[in-house]
Parts: sequence; structure tokens; C-alpha cells
Amino acid sequence: MAIQKEVVIGTCTMYSDITSVRYKLALRFLEEAQRAGYWVIVVDRSKEPSIRDNFRALGATVWEFDDSCAPYGEQQRLLFQILGGIARIKDLIAVYTQPEKVTLTNFLPALTGPVANNEAALVVGARTPTGLASYPPYMIELELEANRVYAECTGLIGFDPTFSVYAFSATAAYYFANCKPAEYRIPDMWIDLFATILALRAGVKLKSVAVDFRYPPEQLEDELRAGNAAIRQKRIAQRDAFIAGFGAFSTAR
Repeated sequence: MAIQKEVVIGTCTMYSDITSVRYKLALRFLEEAQRAGYWVIVVDRSKEPSIRDNFRALGATVWEFDDSCAPYGEQQRLLFQILGGIARIKDLIAVYTQPEKVTLTNFLPALTGPVANNEAALVVGARTPTGLASYPPYMIELELEANRVYAECTGLIGFDPTFSVYAFSATAAYYFANCKPAEYRIPDMWIDLFATILALRAGVKLKSVAVDFRYPPEQLEDELRAGNAAIRQKRIAQRDAFIAGFGAFSTAR
């Protein structure tokens, strides 16, 4: 198996048990990454140790994040510190994604290409219209609204930060590892979205790259079956946090 030495993938995980649909998707993602020869770093805070064991069995390097009371942002910053250090020492391109994006490895050459070619230090992944249409309807509506606010706040037209997929250099990793939403009086979560604004303000060159990723059908079915009202309220809260963060980070001095 040829090893893709130029790329290291990082993700954060937390699953309640091994029956979770999202956990099963994460296993498939790691299988796809292993098959393609990609190195994956996982920072996991699941209570069940076998989850980490199963990740390691699929070739992932796993850190246990054992502070269950810490905000999600702390877990993300640990991951970005690890990714930045590895990228710097080994001269790799880092990729951040959510672990349920099973087929994302198919698009890594397109996402990492601009960084490899020095066209940008930070690539913000985007969904094609067809790919976006595969998402739950309420997610499309809410995430497009958040993306519109992002464009207004940053001047970056056509970017899709709510996709939450990024490829970046070791230098750009600094802005992820040092993004602290609590300093802006917003919840310490989703720092990947807000770090792009810190990088932009610091003069880092950003580029949007669209890929035809499709929402996993089993995740779509699971979300719709779980009850639209509860899931929609969760997504609305995320949208509101994204918008608050975009505004706070773009106007801070």
C-alpha cells in the first residue's frame, strides 16, 4: 500500500456507544483512509475504550481526551496543536474534517493541491450544488444562511465554511490551534470555522475548493428518523452560534 506521506488528516470524535450510526460512519471513514494510505490522527473523548481500540485497529493514531467537562473547543485545539506540530516536523499538509464524511478521501488531491502548489496556505472546502442538495433540507437552509453572513463579514464570496473541511499548511495551523471563541464571549466550540477569519485577518491566503461530496444516506435517514423538531433545534442553535462567531471574530481588534 502506497503511503500518502504529504498529507495528515485530523478529526475529533465522541460517541455514546458502538451502535451509533455516526460511529459506524467514522469506522468506514478510517477504512477508506487506510485503504488510500492516509495517516489519520484522532482525538477522542468517548467513554467506551473499545471505540479507541477499534480506531487504532484501522491504523489511526489516537489521543484520548479525558476531560469530559471541557468544551469541544479544547478538544479541537489539542487536535490542531498535534496536527500543526506533525505538519511542521514532517513537512506535511494537514487536513481537518468531521469523521463521518466517509468518501472525503476521494477528494483530498483536489483539496490539498493549492497548498502543495503554494497557491494558498489554507483551503476551505466547499460543496457543489449537487452535493449540498444531498443534505437534510433544514441543514441546507440554515447553513446557507450562515454562509451568507460569513461572506458579509469577511468579503469572501462563494466560501462554504459550514462544510467544515480544511486543508492547510503548518503555518496556517497556528490560527486553528490558537482560536479561542470564549475570548469573544461566544461558546468555545466550532473553532475551525472561526479560525479562518483569524487567518484572513493575519494576511493568510485562503482559497475555496468545491468537491462533490454527498451526505451519507444512512446519516440522513437517522437524522430524519430521530425527530425533525429536536434535530432542527440543534441545527438552529449551531447556526446562531456560527453567525455570532463570524460577527465577533470579524469585528474584533
